[in-house]
Amino acid sequence: WVYIDVNLSVGMERPLAHNGRLLCVCFAVRTDKSSPGLEFAQMLKQDRPKDYEKVIRLFKWLGDLGWINNREKFKPIEGTEFFEFKEHQIRMPCLRSGNFYIITHGFFKKTDSISREQILRARLIIGEDQARQKKVQKKSA
Repeated sequence: WVYIDVNLSVGMERPLAHNGRLLCVCFAVRTDKSSPGLEFAQMLKQDRPKDYEKVIRLFKWLGDLGWINNREKFKPIEGTEFFEFKEHQIRMPCLRSGNFYIITHGFFKKTDSISREQILRARLIIGEDQARQKKVQKKSA
């Protein structure tokens, strides 16, 4: 099992959360090379280690089995292209791209529904990540 390396510096590749038997779970990287999802996971590891372990378990579950058949832990975000990892009030939106689930960021949800601002933030982050990935692919071609 792969644990997030909290000392990982974000470079051109996406930081890895878990490289499973079926899928890879990783973190989006913005154009400024920050990774809000990785930063949120690092905060959990430092400040809320029990919650961090639960979230890591979800990443492993998805990567190794290909799906989490428990809507209390993982589900599509209604009306969007995103899914969310869920652990009590912790939410981590992600987008599927081929065999990858790319985590955009994390937050503590205080209401029943995910706010429009969080969905817009996820779209902005994934947009920057995909644009950055295209640039990297062009340079290496």
